[in-house]
Amino acid sequence: MKSLQANREGIRSLRSKRLSINNTNLREGGFIMKATTFVQCTVGLILILVLLTACDGGGFESNFTVHSDGFNFPNAEPQFFAKETFTTELPLVNHTGIRLEAVHGNIEIEGRDDINSVTVIAQKWALADSLEDAEANMNNLEILVTDQIDEVLIQTIQPENILRRRYLVDYHIILPSALETEVTLINGDISVLNVQNRLKVDSENGNVSLVNIISAGVVVSLGNGSIDSTMVLPLDGEIRMSTINGNIDLSIPTSTSAEFAASVNNGLVRIFNLEIDAVVRTNQLVTGTLGAGEGLIDLGSINGNISVKGVD
Repeated sequence: MKSLQANREGIRSLRSKRLSINNTNLREGGFIMKATTFVQCTVGLILILVLLTACDGGGFESNFTVHSDGFNFPNAEPQFFAKETFTTELPLVNHTGIRLEAVHGNIEIEGRDDINSVTVIAQKWALADSLEDAEANMNNLEILVTDQIDEVLIQTIQPENILRRRYLVDYHIILPSALETEVTLINGDISVLNVQNRLKVDSENGNVSLVNIISAGVVVSLGNGSIDSTMVLPLDGEIRMSTINGNIDLSIPTSTSAEFAASVNNGLVRIFNLEIDAVVRTNQLVTGTLGAGEGLIDLGSINGNISVKGVD
């Protein structure tokens, strides 16, 4: 089994691949802004469509089944899978944040105002060339939930993908909306709903959807994937989003106050229903000031378009 330390090193290596290639100081209207884009070595994407099985909260629940259909694998991929549902709930006392370190699979995070605990519902998948091998290797795929006094740490612990085996974990996490949230993922889509505190997302391959986010600090960094987001930026808050290959779509209130920069290498920048003062505008770069410029919005894509829309 892959050790916990080796698993953490794999996650850290994801972040270390991002290299800054463009850092241009922009002077306009009495402030200095940076339009920063990043380049990143990416790994291959394994596209597997799985369904997150909903289950009732409270305690641990394991429904172990083995199937020989349901996945359309290429000939070179495993053709049989076993699945198991994992559920746990952790009450919060002095916790201020949650951190999820995942490998392969889709992630859904839902913030709620009326709870004081974190519920983790996960669908585990082990894939192999035979039913017996898939069932036997399910035990090698673990979900570790750790109470670290000030934060909750959730980790996928799995072996190396060897001998034509694959492992997946889909997460559905329900947490208090005021909890700080950090997610690291290698392959899969990420959806975050109703989070009202700092949010950080770092993903190698997959799309990110952010809905109803009210945060003073949002950082999203992708390799291959697009970002679709609707959020409110409080005064003095920051939104930083970057992707190597993908689009960025951001909807913010027309009353947003922030210094603004959006740039692409290959693509277009489009702004809708927003008044930008001291604007510098080309097809691939827009900078200026929204309102009094009390916060910061910094968006960048190497290959893709950026669209920013103001909503009333």
